[in-house]
Amino acid sequence: MGTPISIFYSYAQSDQDEALRNQLEYHLKVFETSDRIKGWHKREIRAGQEWATEINRHLNAAQIILLLISTDFLASVDCFTEMKQALVRYERREAIVVPILLRPGYYKGSQFGALEMLPSNKTAITRWANRDQAFENVVEGLGRIIEKLESVSGSVPAYFALSSSDAPGPQPEMPAYVPEPGSATKEERPASGQALTCDVLLVTATPVEAKAVQDICQEQLQRSFTRHFLGPKTYFGLGSIGGARTFLVQSEMGASGPSGSLLTVQEGIQALLPSAVIMVGVAFGMKPKKQQIGDILVSRQLLGYELQRVERDANGLIRNIPRGDRPQASGRLLDRLRTGAFDNWQGAPVHFGLILSGEKLVDHPDFLEYLREIEPEAIGGEMEGAGLYAAAYHNGVDWIMVKAICDWADGKKSRDKDQRQQMAARNAVGFVFHVLQQGGLAVQR
Repeated sequence: MGTPISIFYSYAQSDQDEALRNQLEYHLKVFETSDRIKGWHKREIRAGQEWATEINRHLNAAQIILLLISTDFLASVDCFTEMKQALVRYERREAIVVPILLRPGYYKGSQFGALEMLPSNKTAITRWANRDQAFENVVEGLGRIIEKLESVSGSVPAYFALSSSDAPGPQPEMPAYVPEPGSATKEERPASGQALTCDVLLVTATPVEAKAVQDICQEQLQRSFTRHFLGPKTYFGLGSIGGARTFLVQSEMGASGPSGSLLTVQEGIQALLPSAVIMVGVAFGMKPKKQQIGDILVSRQLLGYELQRVERDANGLIRNIPRGDRPQASGRLLDRLRTGAFDNWQGAPVHFGLILSGEKLVDHPDFLEYLREIEPEAIGGEMEGAGLYAAAYHNGVDWIMVKAICDWADGKKSRDKDQRQQMAARNAVGFVFHVLQQGGLAVQR
């Protein structure tokens, strides 16, 4: 007997779906006890393990991915993310994806709707008069897939190469990507059977920053954006840069709110499945004796200063103590940016260090001094980084910020504001494009 076939259960964590997933596992024990399959689901994550990391690791390794469909599944953000990732692997012939109808739910027009489902009559398990017969139907269908996969020594590409007329699972000729009507122009739709994905997602928060991306894309690559309308957001395709498929999305200023960086990055990750998110734009500097307007800041660490403890000190004076995390940016992205900083970079100086992030548009010397007191080592500050970190961490995606100094947050922000912001934005974007063109950010999925 060879290595057991790995199965990933994607399901909603409602009481009903948990119980039905347990029953399905029980019915599949005949394969597991004979070492023909090895299943994995979220309940196997142990204390101390990172939730998103473990899910991504097992989802990317599974040979068969079961989408346990219900109304709770269809309404779950986490399940939607897992489904998108599963369909990308299916389209690349890396995994077999089988939707299983647990409970009734409206799924017509969904991206998995083109796949063959189980039970074979497309009646939800809970609608069967005899539930054991429903599970028997599902297990028989999965059994045929397992047998066929075993016949090619567990090779998923070889499975798809075989005639699939007798398999109740996904048919190779069926497109998994079903775009919503009117979601993009004809030229901007992915080819049949392909999902729209990227390696790097760039995020900007102001029109000046977005225009800098557009201008430098045109100047350096001699090409313009292509627009893609996915859900509530517009994404701009920049093409392949250094082998990395790159997109841009615009956020509003700040982390919170319906269009702030937190939800913008979260929606971007769900829509395009990037391996890295880079926020690029402008920031304020905090060390004018060592920095200049236009210098580039890279977030080695991030500190959200809004979360604080307020107490009185020994003298009875009120003091604020920051309690936010100090997360480290992605080691992979830090490596690429450090390499890019000395690898033939002829632009503005690049500073790596801790960057402060909060919801305030800082432009007062007293508040600036307060920020220096709570974190003397900070090299700059901005407004969107906390949302970037939260969304990327939740989804297990690499993240980093690259922003250039446009002012000192000292009450003089309006002085030559437009000129300074344009220069800073171009410096930051130019450095990111320089790094992208060096390569090393494309991911083999």
